[in-house]
Amino acid sequence: MVLAMSLTACGPAPKPPVPSEVPETDAGDSIRKKPGETFTVELDSNPSTGYRWALDGKEDATVVKKLSDEFVSRPHPPGMVGVGGTERWKFQAVKPGKTALHFTYRRPFDKEAEPARERTINVLIE
Repeated sequence: MVLAMSLTACGPAPKPPVPSEVPETDAGDSIRKKPGETFTVELDSNPSTGYRWALDGKEDATVVKKLSDEFVSRPHPPGMVGVGGTERWKFQAVKPGKTALHFTYRRPFDKEAEPARERTINVLIE
């Protein structure tokens, strides 16, 4: 039994947990839709830190159209500040084609700094 515990202790180190603010979407890193359908991209965010997600605007607007974006705070007790949440970006598929949605997580007032995070979602409209 001591030998089994010793061998277990010598195994590979556990992987560190995934940070809680890793962006997520309803379909991973690629989205496939038909013209007229809508889809949502959800990105973990905490604007109280000064950081916000921004869409770089290089997507093909003839293929997808941004309908809205909003921040939704996580449930929290009244009066609590600094609570993170999710930025939800809603799009509509316009016509068949391919484009990429490229998001950057940065402080809008710090224009010289590199983004803290980036996320690209490939979109295929069939």
